[in-house]
Amino acid sequence: VQRTLIGVTFCVILWLFGGAFVSAVVSADVLQVAFYSVLIVGVAGLARYIIKAYPKPSGSLVAVYGAALCGLQAPGVFAALTTSTVQGPLNGFEASLPSELNGPLPHIVYIVPDRYASNAVLRSEYDFSNEGFTAELRALGFHVWDNQYANYPKTFQSLASTLNSDYLDPVLEDVGAKQTSYSYLTPLIQDFAARRALQERGYSYKHIGSWWEPTRLNSWANENFKDVTLPYAEITRAYFEVTPLKALLASAEAKRTPCEIVDEKMSFIRQSVQSETPQFILWHTLMTHDPYIFNDDGSCRDLDEDRHFVNVYDDRKTEYIKHVEHFNRIMLELITSVFQESDRDVIFVIQSDEGPFPKDLVRAVYGTDQEPYNFWQASQADIRQKHGIFNAIYLPSQAYDEATGLRSPVNNFRLIFRELAGHDIPLLPDRFYSFEFEHHPYNLRDISDELIAPASAVAELNN
Repeated sequence: VQRTLIGVTFCVILWLFGGAFVSAVVSADVLQVAFYSVLIVGVAGLARYIIKAYPKPSGSLVAVYGAALCGLQAPGVFAALTTSTVQGPLNGFEASLPSELNGPLPHIVYIVPDRYASNAVLRSEYDFSNEGFTAELRALGFHVWDNQYANYPKTFQSLASTLNSDYLDPVLEDVGAKQTSYSYLTPLIQDFAARRALQERGYSYKHIGSWWEPTRLNSWANENFKDVTLPYAEITRAYFEVTPLKALLASAEAKRTPCEIVDEKMSFIRQSVQSETPQFILWHTLMTHDPYIFNDDGSCRDLDEDRHFVNVYDDRKTEYIKHVEHFNRIMLELITSVFQESDRDVIFVIQSDEGPFPKDLVRAVYGTDQEPYNFWQASQADIRQKHGIFNAIYLPSQAYDEATGLRSPVNNFRLIFRELAGHDIPLLPDRFYSFEFEHHPYNLRDISDELIAPASAVAELNN
């Protein structure tokens, strides 16, 4: 019985910490490997001693805890067994690319601020003029689109499309029409065509993620920026949150605020562009996405509930604009530093993946006893707000003639490779998709052949 209890306990310990240990080994993070090695061996030794010394209470505890863990895993196991995922990469974009790139290759800094609205949406829905920021970008040589739209209204679809510079129709054939999770597109967000093409042609890929799991880390990157405050993976943090060890997390967070992590990410970019080899740096940032972390003066808020989510729409609008302004200031500082410190040309992109939540969507997600938000019945204003995105690109050649008429970011990487290859790469026509969903998780319908409804909104977008 003791051996069985010890075996079950060891399995529980490995379930808690083994995944994090393997991830640390794969990423060659010596500190994390050492930390989890000591943790696993130490906890296992302690558990073995307690079970031998107190077999009866230990047996009851292990049985209850093990049963609870198994029960908690049942929904996840069921979802993993029943959830469809894309069966192959999107590679239509790669077929148009030359096998080699000539001349000194520029660094590429690609920043994705989540939910950053277009200038047109900021004017119409937020009564805010973003002209000061865009004027400074234009003065630096950027091309800024005032009124672009995301091809898809949510991050997991929009990023999958943009990073592969293609539409998702081919891969959606293998996905159920009522898929209930974004995980089916995660492979396209991590193993994406632009990354493959750039790494095959001599680029080093530096990945800067967010707390959103599909972009938190990228196993294909040459280097990941890790924004954890201690060597704890997500599963360890989740465990510590419900144990007395939670005090360790609170202590660590008090030492390193999210705002300081933003500063560290900017430093990471500045250091990367000083490399002698061409760098591709992708940063998915949530500075313009809740939780809202900045005070009015740009300092970081305390670790309290007020920092997280604002459910009242008017208050949310105020916080949102404040964070757009903070992001603008930070970006101008970063762009200036990158241009000054890089020893080679830089291609720089700031492109959001989706627009902010309309009022009815905020009410549906955060309110109580609300009807699910139906995008098929959304107003034209809601569609413009949810799809309207910020997009700006800096190309060293300043060759923007064919870019001016584009209405979506699906061609961003095609424009980049035109710059790198020095010849035409076909551009895709603009197409816009939507879907119906109910709160979280999203209840996706078949979006492979449907344009945004209603039809009048499509006509307005195409105009």
